[in-house]
Amino acid sequence: MIEQEIIERFTKSDFWSFFGFEYVRCTREEAVIRLPFRKQLNNTQQTVHGGVYMSIMDTAMGMLVLARGANDATTIQMVSNFLRPAIEETIIAKASVIKEMRSTSLLQGELYNESGDMLAYYTATFRTKK
Repeated sequence: MIEQEIIERFTKSDFWSFFGFEYVRCTREEAVIRLPFRKQLNNTQQTVHGGVYMSIMDTAMGMLVLARGANDATTIQMVSNFLRPAIEETIIAKASVIKEMRSTSLLQGELYNESGDMLAYYTATFRTKK
């Protein structure tokens, strides 16, 4: 799938709009998206909810798998390591591939704030259809 098709597929989805994700780039090597701070994404401790962290990373990883030639992809496993909370700050998700096999891909990802502090680290397995 070419980059423009991927951008359109994701940015036109209701899920993308609901969260307010912003496209940065998506190549065969890396996918990067941003999420500007909105208080509606906070948990009861007034930090960005962990489910939001998972959502932005899952989205970045999904984009990357499609950029590498899959027509469809499903997350079958994701491990989160939450390192620090995001407090009223933009979140940046960066996803890359560890290993690509016939019908599965192993990915890794990091979340950062705009100061470059790592917020979370992920590994995930995606089932892919070429």
